[in-house]
Amino acid sequence: MLGNVVPFASVAVVAGAWEWIGRLLQRAQDRPFALLVLINVLNAADGLLTVLGVRSGVALEANPLVRWLGIPLKLLLVATAGWLLYRIRPRVLLWSALMLLVLLAYHLGGWLLKG
Repeated sequence: MLGNVVPFASVAVVAGAWEWIGRLLQRAQDRPFALLVLINVLNAADGLLTVLGVRSGVALEANPLVRWLGIPLKLLLVATAGWLLYRIRPRVLLWSALMLLVLLAYHLGGWLLKG
């Protein structure tokens, strides 16, 4: 039941808060260092949730590179790539942060629905 309602409710919330979301995104775009920190925090949360999911048997690591290299190296690679983006193209950090937020929502949604 909940799995059928969540997508529609999410669309309604985003549509109703579009102006607020736009202002928030613009403010975030103006603070690239904060986005760099956010990316690393979200990446660490993704790693932690992945490890917990794999160990409990409710998830599989879908990224073959991470399966081969491990979570610590993934954290280091994302931190390095984030730093390079911060130095060269800081505007791209917003999209990276949004992608990680979607991934974290996917993790949390999976945990709630499997619950």
